Amino acid sequence: MRHLTLVEPANTFAMSKELQNIVNAEIKSINPAKKPLTIEVLRTFPEFRNVTDAEADEIIFSLQIFTELFHEFYVELEKMKQRGEINDIIEYLMNQEPLKIAA
Repeated sequence: MRHLTLVEPANTFAMSKELQNIVNAEIKSINPAKKPLTIEVLRTFPEFRNVTDAEADEIIFSLQIFTELFHEFYVELEKMKQRGEINDIIEYLMNQEPLKIAA
């Protein structure tokens, strides 16, 4: 099984104390022990009850990669905000041109 070491968002994101408390409450309600996602845990969700081990491994790996990419992206945006390059992250993202992917 593949495994990535993921960081805890509340320890790395630049967010207000109030937002940290909200995020931490949500994280605790989903995964109070902060254990890594396993195939067995994935299968406790109805949508994933019948996936094979190989499919479950790919789903977990994909979620871990997405989480890492999102974290890196968010940290870079926060750095831009702190440098004064952008004021509002959401406004900045909403004003970006969509990516054009060559076929």
